[in-house]
Amino acid sequence: MTQQLAPARRTDRADPTSAPRTTGLLSVVIVSYNCSDLLRACLESLEADASRQSREVIVVDNASTDGCVEMVRSERPWVRVIESGGNVGFARAANMGIRIARGEFILLLNPDTVVPASALRDCVEELARRPSVGVLGCKLVRPDGSLDHACKRSFPTPVSALAHMTKLPRLFAGSSLDAYTAAHVDEDEVALVDAVNGAFMLIRAAALDDVGLLDESYWMYGEDLDLCLRFWQANWPVLYWPHETVVHVKGGSAGQHRAWRTNFAFHHSMWLFFHRHQAASYPALVRSAVWTAIWLKLGVSATRSITARSAHRLQTRR
Repeated sequence: MTQQLAPARRTDRADPTSAPRTTGLLSVVIVSYNCSDLLRACLESLEADASRQSREVIVVDNASTDGCVEMVRSERPWVRVIESGGNVGFARAANMGIRIARGEFILLLNPDTVVPASALRDCVEELARRPSVGVLGCKLVRPDGSLDHACKRSFPTPVSALAHMTKLPRLFAGSSLDAYTAAHVDEDEVALVDAVNGAFMLIRAAALDDVGLLDESYWMYGEDLDLCLRFWQANWPVLYWPHETVVHVKGGSAGQHRAWRTNFAFHHSMWLFFHRHQAASYPALVRSAVWTAIWLKLGVSATRSITARSAHRLQTRR
């Protein structure tokens, strides 16, 4: 890790009612919400995988209204579907899938991803070859081929987060201001990093049993960062392995312009992570400044989202 952080609050461990583990099995857990077309493409990519990696696929649906559940059950009967009963957020829904997963390895996979053939097998084999590693994340790219910088992260600090928000890393590439996205690690370099993205997070089940499930205090966003921190604190390193590349659309469930609830959740997760893991290391003045900056940013972001969504509605009516 690149910095010292306060001890994390432990969350639910795997309990005795969890499904028994099957050696060599990969459990793919996908949380869906109103993304039927993207989910279909994701499942098609998994089905087309010629490696035939031993696996089970679990889709946990958060009360979608666009036919996600019906689509999966009719078109992909080999997928196990769980209905969460409401829009319970990502962490809680993912935990529902994890609790019934039987695999020695568990992959948290976003529905807005497309996984190339053999990627699952290659990633599982790589993690299996590194018994001390708890988590593996691959290279993520946007549909246009550009890097999704969130695929490798450093734990944010007030300085690096502020620099990221204000786009200063573009002016000071390679400096400490560029630490937010682990810029010291090349996009094609295998390296241990603070965190990888929950869009594709391959987890050793034994490590997860050790550190506990996703923290459900994070409704959406931030839970992957929190989990990676807890892996590090339990001496389970996190590996960025770019030898496989997965396409990540981003915003598949949240949309390109966040609604108020998801926008609030995004900024709340920032404060929650700082408050839980870092605030005790900073004086009250800095804590107050971070709190103020986060909620001011929410105000700006919400205004932009409302404006963009309103403009989009006007265009579609023409």
